[in-house]
Amino acid sequence: MEDFRRDVGETIAAQFREQNEILRAERGEHLARVREQDERLQRQGELIERLTRGVELLVTEMHGVRTGKAEEAFARVGGEGAAPDLPTVSAESAVVYICTAGSIGRKLDFRASEIGTLLGAKGLRWAGNGAYQELGREVGPNHTKFWHRDVPARLRRVLDENNPARHGITDRSVLAIFRKWSARRTGGPDLLDSIEALKA
Repeated sequence: MEDFRRDVGETIAAQFREQNEILRAERGEHLARVREQDERLQRQGELIERLTRGVELLVTEMHGVRTGKAEEAFARVGGEGAAPDLPTVSAESAVVYICTAGSIGRKLDFRASEIGTLLGAKGLRWAGNGAYQELGREVGPNHTKFWHRDVPARLRRVLDENNPARHGITDRSVLAIFRKWSARRTGGPDLLDSIEALKA
């Protein structure tokens, strides 16, 4: 009888040990799955963070090139889904036509209005020429016009050449701008400007 009880006890103990081993194995597998899931979620989180950062950098670059307004960045390079009240341009135009009359004027030390006069119908007639001015969208007369990024350098060469007649320029206001540039280069005041100032 005592042997029987001992055998039964050992059998029960063996069953408990086997059950514990099974439970430990299942718990280990469960923990491994949890760790794997955590690692996967962490990788996904890092990927989302990188993508988000990339989009933010893209928006910053795009709106910095165009207008300085983050809310217009995608609209200005958008397609059919772009907001109807914001003009759109191609992605190429967004990085090629980056100058305004104001920014060109700052580079050449002229007022924006003087740059407009130089580039307009009375001057070099670059306005309306796609090689110089962005023509990819319709804009009103009060909208900012965007110019090719090479315009400042091209305009500087024309001014340095100081031969407005070669470009068919006869308007006095445009000729005065050429004289102003020439006077800066020679380091003295233009005599014609001085005479006109005395007449005024």
